[in-house]
Amino acid sequence: MKNDMVKKAIFLTKDGSICGAYINIDTYNNRENINIYTYNSEGIETGRARVNQIHNNEYYIFDIYCYSVFRGNGIGTMMLKIIEAIIPSNVYLRGVFSPYQDRADTSKGRIIEYDKLFSSVRDFYSKNGYIFYKTKGIIKLEKYITFKENNFRLYDDILFDTNLCDYNINNYDKLIKRLSKR
Repeated sequence: MKNDMVKKAIFLTKDGSICGAYINIDTYNNRENINIYTYNSEGIETGRARVNQIHNNEYYIFDIYCYSVFRGNGIGTMMLKIIEAIIPSNVYLRGVFSPYQDRADTSKGRIIEYDKLFSSVRDFYSKNGYIFYKTKGIIKLEKYITFKENNFRLYDDILFDTNLCDYNINNYDKLIKRLSKR
């Protein structure tokens, strides 16, 4: 049996720009598959993430990626926060530590040397509370998501299930005030 649910979220980047997230959660054979796509105010895709439920108490990050021109603005961190808010309490969120570059970046000549990429990815996950361990030559990461009374109230800097159309350029000040108060 398959069941789909679409959620929306909106947040501000570090530079104060509006970013929207479309979150597709589909359930197949009692396992959740979560896909997140983030867009800036012009509708340009800024990043994406894919997380699948492996066991009842384990979710796996298959992919989390922010396009290089948008990095450093907190979009990747917000995607992690969205994932942590969506998945249930008392589960492990795990993944394989594998820095890579997307074809969309490399096709435009944005190539980062591996050591620098590895270092930035390790720093990104570390600052967001993930631990690393090595097994059979593979570096893995994990974080235990503890009890949350209401997942969607976990992060004050993200508005979930908002009507993104309400936050066009004319309502920008209204959005800033709403997010600033949280």
